Amino acid sequence: NDDEVQQGPFVGILRALIAIFLIPATQLILSYSIDVGNSLTYEIARHFVASDVVGWAREQLLDNNDATANGSGSQFDPKPYKDQTLDAAVGLIDMSLGFGLLILVAFQLVMSCYLLLLGPIAAALYSWPGVVGRLSKPVFVNWINAVVSISLWRFWWILIVFVMVVRIQWLKESNL
Repeated sequence: NDDEVQQGPFVGILRALIAIFLIPATQLILSYSIDVGNSLTYEIARHFVASDVVGWAREQLLDNNDATANGSGSQFDPKPYKDQTLDAAVGLIDMSLGFGLLILVAFQLVMSCYLLLLGPIAAALYSWPGVVGRLSKPVFVNWINAVVSISLWRFWWILIVFVMVVRIQWLKESNL
């Protein structure tokens, strides 16, 4: 390529040095971004107890005047069918949200492993010479963007749970 000849003899050496340091640094970039996401998550999570949310949810779902809670020996649920259907729907929604969160965590893990494997390739394409290098330079920038986004997912999830806990505490203090 004529552009490479005009740039001088040290361009290839410079690109090789970039590749030598950037390819192993992709593992560090991923590790440090995960560490930052985990430390942000830890700082939010230590301000509340998850059992408060579970206890509040149980209070909302369970009826304190339930005959089965009073110990009557009946094996049939004395609640009307409408209430039983509502309880079943709420339980189904609760189970679906739990499975959805589990799927999101698994997806985050799979994407992190994928990005760990893709990082050296993106770094190699970043230092690639010629016309192909100009086309593939955005690959590394997009890889860094994906690593940061994936690493901060848990932080956003715990932040949403923290907002829920603050609202629950406010409702308890307001006696609503």
